[in-house]
Amino acid sequence: MNDERRRLHIPGSFGSRLMLAQAIVIAGGGISVAIVALFVAPHTFHDHLGQARLEPGSVQADHVEA
Repeated sequence: MNDERRRLHIPGSFGSRLMLAQAIVIAGGGISVAIVALFVAPHTFHDHLGQARLEPGSVQADHVEA
């Protein structure tokens, strides 16, 4: 039984493992935010702009698209 415990032991202190787990969670959150910002936000923004009923070529529409 003692050999089984040694095999399952992850080297490093509790603090090191906790820091690694937190880094993985933060990286996952950052990746999620980047995916939403790149793929979801532009579509939502343009839908919202369509609801504003700006005339194409108007100063406001040109400013927003720039």
